[in-house]
Amino acid sequence: MPKSTDDRPQHPDRRRLRTTVLCAVLLVPLGTLTACGSGSGAQSSARGAVVASLPSATASSSPTAGASPATGAAAGDPAPASGAAAGDPAPGASAPAGAPSSASSADRPQERLDDTQEHDGQLWDSYYACLGANGVPLTGGIAPAGQPMHKMPPPGAAIPKAAEAACLSKMPLPPPQTDPKLNPNYNADFSAWVNCINGKGLKVKAYGTPGSGDSGWSYDGQPTMPQPQQQQVIQTCKMEAFSGSGH
Repeated sequence: MPKSTDDRPQHPDRRRLRTTVLCAVLLVPLGTLTACGSGSGAQSSARGAVVASLPSATASSSPTAGASPATGAAAGDPAPASGAAAGDPAPGASAPAGAPSSASSADRPQERLDDTQEHDGQLWDSYYACLGANGVPLTGGIAPAGQPMHKMPPPGAAIPKAAEAACLSKMPLPPPQTDPKLNPNYNADFSAWVNCINGKGLKVKAYGTPGSGDSGWSYDGQPTMPQPQQQQVIQTCKMEAFSGSGH
């Protein structure tokens, strides 16, 4: 649960990061979602809940675990490393575990708007496992009561470019509907999502400009709604808004 009325999401991804997708409780991204925002690496925090963030498929550089993009949604996937950097393998050295081919980013797993939390969690678990195999420390993360913890990079942890490049092919792409670069109605859909959540009794407030690198929504006060009901409201409203039936 957020510690203040202005809690912003920390993760995959959403990340999915969250689940979700995915934000703090989903840390979302799509675990139990405390908030949803857009920015770099948001999906990383989204796990074990609804959707913590809605990152776009556009890559950015120097990702940071727990940084906020989506979970409203926006560009936030890390880009393949370019050039040498600290921690990158020397020329001629063997490639990191899971190193992708030049075309592998086109084969990244694709999240769906109607994905279950379980399927979303499996996609992100595979990505985080790859990061762990490439030297990124993993912690227990956050998960709703009664659900298993998902290992992921701790919030705020920088992802080395070598690990970033090696695991890019495993990083889930967000649903096209939640990517402002692919959905021409994104701003209206996002507003409909926020309005729907408030209309069902879970008070949230939007911040930033929808679709920008630092935008999303956070709780407006301390929620009194039970966590499972919060997850249901957030997911139901997301489906309605981004499928075009919520406005």
